[in-house]
Amino acid sequence: MSDQPPKPLDHRVRRCILRQLHKDFLPHTTAELSRDLELDETEVRYHGKVLAKWQKVRETEGPDGLILESLVAEDPEITAALIATRAEDEKR
Repeated sequence: MSDQPPKPLDHRVRRCILRQLHKDFLPHTTAELSRDLELDETEVRYHGKVLAKWQKVRETEGPDGLILESLVAEDPEITAALIATRAEDEKR
């Protein structure tokens, strides 16, 4: 296992979370994201926390659980990376 800390876009799940948040530019709970992405909520929470650490999403605790909101929806570099990796990510 690498001693390097995870980078924000070096994992398919983090990219998928951002793409989902950018669909309507609204905050979503990790439960909603896990349902929409067909992933385990624990996995979504973990990757959401990595994105928050890198200041790519804002996380808040709401009455329905952890809420994630993108902070990079208008970042051209992030948008380009999400577009460039979409086809490969959707193969999995």
